[in-house]
Amino acid sequence: MIKDRQVDELLADMKHCYNRPLFFTEYVEWASHQTCSPKIYHIASALQCLSWAIPQDHNLVQYYAGTLHNNLFTMIVGRSGDDMKSTSLGLSKRIIRELNGFISYHPASAEGLIEMLAEQPNQLFLYSEMGKFLSQSGSGYAETLKTTFTDLWDCEPQSRKRAGMETIKVDKPYVGIHSACSLPYLEKYTKPVDWNGGFLGRFLLFYGRSERTEPDPQPYQLERVHELCERLKKRKQK
Repeated sequence: MIKDRQVDELLADMKHCYNRPLFFTEYVEWASHQTCSPKIYHIASALQCLSWAIPQDHNLVQYYAGTLHNNLFTMIVGRSGDDMKSTSLGLSKRIIRELNGFISYHPASAEGLIEMLAEQPNQLFLYSEMGKFLSQSGSGYAETLKTTFTDLWDCEPQSRKRAGMETIKVDKPYVGIHSACSLPYLEKYTKPVDWNGGFLGRFLLFYGRSERTEPDPQPYQLERVHELCERLKKRKQK
């Protein structure tokens, strides 16, 4: 578990090292003033924002067992109700939309997911309670959906045949998942194979507990975040 004090120390170190405004530090500080959620949750959201600001063909590493892409699967974990996980996710939605990130609804099956990606290959799936998905993913359509998501973390091409032998292809999918999960659901509905077999092994997990009772809202800081979004969008276009 990462405490708020540790996040504050990280932000202070980053400011000292870079000595200039950074989207990462500005976002975490702004979001921390809007809610009492653990500050580690806002780090997850800041990383998701950055992953959608980087050009999707600008890969981090190209010779590490293949290509390592910039898309992220993130999950914030905490107590139900007490840690305001959904509130934290909601703050990031407006920023990701400013960065032209396409936030999508939840697919019901792997086939439906591929059809969605055929229409829009770059999508972020937001799960405010990942426990519901995990509880349904042990069998049937949801199980194949989980394995398809596992494959999509590597941005692998996808295809499926429709009735009548029509083939749907997605050559360059770019999929992210930003999710929240209550700790009891994570313990109850996951198996060792989920961690060892690849699906949850692809997630960055952020576990924290709310330590504050007053968020001390400062809405005017949103303007500074918008300015940084504009900078990121200009960099994305280069």
